[in-house]
This record gives sequence, C-alpha cells and structure tokens, in this order.
Amino acid sequence: MLAACGGAAQPRSIAQAPKSGAGWTALPVQSDLVPGTDRFTVGLLDEQDRPVVDAKAHFSFFKLLNGGQAVKKGEADAVFLGKDFNDTTGNKGVYVAYPSFDEAGDWGLQVDATIADGSTHTTRANFQVHPEAATPKVGSKAIPSHNKIASDVQDISEIDSGTPPDDMHDLRIADGIGEHKPMLVIFATPAYCTSRVCGPEVQLVQSLEPQWRDKIGFIHIEIYADPKTQRLAPTVEEWRIRTEPWIFLINRDGIITAKFEGPTLKEELEPELAKIAG
Repeated sequence: MLAACGGAAQPRSIAQAPKSGAGWTALPVQSDLVPGTDRFTVGLLDEQDRPVVDAKAHFSFFKLLNGGQAVKKGEADAVFLGKDFNDTTGNKGVYVAYPSFDEAGDWGLQVDATIADGSTHTTRANFQVHPEAATPKVGSKAIPSHNKIASDVQDISEIDSGTPPDDMHDLRIADGIGEHKPMLVIFATPAYCTSRVCGPEVQLVQSLEPQWRDKIGFIHIEIYADPKTQRLAPTVEEWRIRTEPWIFLINRDGIITAKFEGPTLKEELEPELAKIAG
C-alpha cells in the first residue's frame, strides 16, 4: 500500500543477512534515486501487515557487491511524517531520511525500529541507485509542457479522474514559466492509482491551496490520456514519469527546487512552498 503506484521495484531481502524481528517489512518507496544526497522514504509494516506509526527508526545503508558482500556506507535517523496524512486509505505515513549515496548500483537497507515497549525490530530490503535520474533533476530547468487545461476540454473528466474533480487545471506549465510564476505540479491519477496514495495526495495538495494560491500556481496532471489503453498523457511522457504520485516545485525562474515521489506530507511541502513563494 505504501509503494508508489505504477511499477516501483518491490523490495527484496538481503540474501546474506536473513530478515529478523518477527516478520516486519520495510518498503522503500523511491524508484529514481541517484548518487548524492536524496530523499529516502520507507513504509514500515508489522508482522500482520499493519502500518507502524510509532517507532523510532534508524536506517543503515549498505553497498551490495558481487559475491554477496555488503559494505556499510552510512546511516541516518529517520523522521516519521504522518500526522496530516489522510489515513482513510490505510496509509498512515512514512519514515523519511536524507542519506547520501556515493555510487550507483545495488544497495541494501537495514531498519532498526524501536517501539514503545522498548523492543527493537530489524528488517532489511534492497533498492537501486541509478546513474542518472529518469525524472527532471532538482536544479534543472522545468520542462515547458503545454498540458491541457480546463478550457481545452468539453468535460473536465477528460483531464481529471477525481470524484469530484479538483480545481488545478487553469495553468499550463509553459505559461507559468513564461509568467515567472512559482508552481506546484502534481502528477497523479486518483481513480486509477493502484497504490491508493494518489487520491489522498491530491487532496493534500488541495488543502494547501487556500494559503498559497495567491503566490503559487497549482497544476494537476493526470497520468493517462486514455485510461482504457493506459496511454500516457504527453506531459507525463515529457517529464519521464513512470511511478506516481510525483510532486515538483518550480520557482519563478523556472527551476525545479524540490521533487517528491510517493506519499508526501505537509511537513515536507510547506517549507519548500515558502522558499518558492518568497
């Protein structure tokens, strides 16, 4: 439930270090990690597949070498973010850290999670760090897409699968760049997202509009141009989106200042919104 929709790699246990801790599971969310400092988000499930929301989590990161060896490269305390997340879907929040990866390749994660009774549960998962990001990089120019807006269609349902549709379909990314307007762009398909994260994420973004809409343009891009055939929308193709949801923040110079894959919380978004609104 906590994995990004649309094909994020499923976590695999580290072969040379068997999983311990009464069957807990770590679910790394990010599918587009690259060398350097990056946002690393993990969902934790207990032995009954229930989200763990009250643990103190510590992450250790290992580079996996040929022959089954694992070399420890770093560690970080993770912060739980979830108090504002819409938990009606069963998603209760995520554990977030900002580690640094020195090279691409296969990596391993160990999570040591201590809960209220003092017991510690350890679980492991594998993930990949890619040589280059598939999606546009932080610090790069935003792609000046001519995404469809409400005035382009006869029925808003053509570009919004939500029930009801949201109001984030009045601005093209290209026009926002031309107007030097800061923007939040969310790629998500509420009706067709298999992870059930997309609808709550759109709602979360909508909840930020009243405070920020005078300074920031809000844009929702549906994933599919045709949901029946799963033909991707042109803007999704241009931005090389392969999982969802994704949120990108763009400043008035048209530069991407932050991006978030999978479940994202107000605690993460609001400081970044303040930076581009200033």
